[in-house]
Amino acid sequence: NAAVMSWRGEDGGIAAAKQKHDVVMTPGSHCYFDHYQGNKQLEPLAIGGYTPLKKVYDYEPVPSSLSSTAVKYIIGAQANMWTEYMATTDHVEYMMMPRMAALAEVLWTGKKRPGYENFKGRLKKHFGLLDAFQVHYANSIYTVRSSRKVVNNKVELRFQTEFDEGKVHYAILNDDPYVTMLDYKPIESIIVEKSSRFKAQYFEKSMGLGHALIENVIIHQALGKQMVSTFPPDKKYNTGGLSTLVDSKVGQLPRMNEEWLAWKENAPTLTIDLEKITSINEIVVHTLKEEISWIYLPSNIRIELSNDNTSFTTCRSLSLQEINELFSDKEGIKIRLSSNQSARYVRLHLEKPTRIANGMPGAGDKPWLFISEIEIR
Repeated sequence: NAAVMSWRGEDGGIAAAKQKHDVVMTPGSHCYFDHYQGNKQLEPLAIGGYTPLKKVYDYEPVPSSLSSTAVKYIIGAQANMWTEYMATTDHVEYMMMPRMAALAEVLWTGKKRPGYENFKGRLKKHFGLLDAFQVHYANSIYTVRSSRKVVNNKVELRFQTEFDEGKVHYAILNDDPYVTMLDYKPIESIIVEKSSRFKAQYFEKSMGLGHALIENVIIHQALGKQMVSTFPPDKKYNTGGLSTLVDSKVGQLPRMNEEWLAWKENAPTLTIDLEKITSINEIVVHTLKEEISWIYLPSNIRIELSNDNTSFTTCRSLSLQEINELFSDKEGIKIRLSSNQSARYVRLHLEKPTRIANGMPGAGDKPWLFISEIEIR
């Protein structure tokens, strides 16, 4: 006669339903509203995770693996709100809405729900109702998203939005943060030829909606070049593959996992083919130090150069002390090379601590190594 809530995934709920227990589905993957719901750089501080509005709306609380007999024991779903990172009721409301509206429609309509495209159109009118009642809600659905494609050592930059009624306005900021915003159509793209900082925001009827997206495009000599690794990234942190490390985009902080690759079992040796013999003055490794999450800096970095991918010469080796002295959250590990260095192939031997020290979070386990971009200048 127990009623079961399935928090950590759905397996517990499925097993309980098969045993004829009533079940409330409330998995962290779709129902934890203390997770971020938009771009972490633009959203209020949250515990972590990423559960955008569409993911909530697409949730199906009745598992397809259940028999018609067991299905009747799934009595509903629940959203969860943990408030360690929320100091005010305004913040709580912001995290709840409009995700609560999405989950409500999922549960009220079931498989007959009209779909996300229909829902988000009606949501605009619902925002007006929330405004009238002075409810604090997230308008993250309006935030512009960017995508990049490397073409001939340049970056093709595209902007995407949830809505087609308005336009994206963008500006290349660079040295002038007050540059006039330019009209920009979402279906077009721009080509970025030098390192730049850009700003983009969605507009309807001359009104900016949602947060303005501000990101950097970094042009460097390894951009879009082929890379091989002795060990593949962990499956949990391998969105986009090795090309993520040379795509012009440094991973954001707070961390968004799709921008970072990670290794746990073995630290990799990475070899980059610059396609021709190239003068090299500096190598920047954008890595992460987040020891509370078991993420550690490399314990050693050795850089080797070659013209034929067979005979390599060591040109720089950094100890953990040197790495700590050079490391910056925003700028990574800047490694200057001696003058007159040139090569076609650049190899980075990365090492990491064998185990996490006693007294630290995850003590005794293997630490993670995270990398988001490797610049060669």
